[in-house]
Amino acid sequence: MDRLYHLVQQPVELKAGQYLKPASLQLEGFVHLCHQGQIAWVANMFMPDAGVLWVMELDPAQLGSEIRMEQAGQDGVFPHLYGPIPHKAVARQMPLCRDGASRWCAPPQLDAPLAVAFKPLP
Repeated sequence: MDRLYHLVQQPVELKAGQYLKPASLQLEGFVHLCHQGQIAWVANMFMPDAGVLWVMELDPAQLGSEIRMEQAGQDGVFPHLYGPIPHKAVARQMPLCRDGASRWCAPPQLDAPLAVAFKPLP
């Protein structure tokens, strides 16, 4: 499975054995994720007024919980993670940018391969 992505309003300090538990996990029972081509759409649809947004690139093999591809109304099919995000699954975190019309766009670094393989977290 290709990398998956989760948007946050600030980068997460990653530590071994720790998990990110977004509010949606408790409220809806899952964590909202997206594919690379959906990042800008999700940011502009649900967080257009955020001052800063970061995207977490996730390795699905490291997530450890069920991932379901589910229809989200008329908006398409999105991956949902039925458990917290283990910090060890985060490959990298990058700030989103805005275009000339002040719309969110995915960071250009996403098109570059990871410079190094996963390394142990502190």
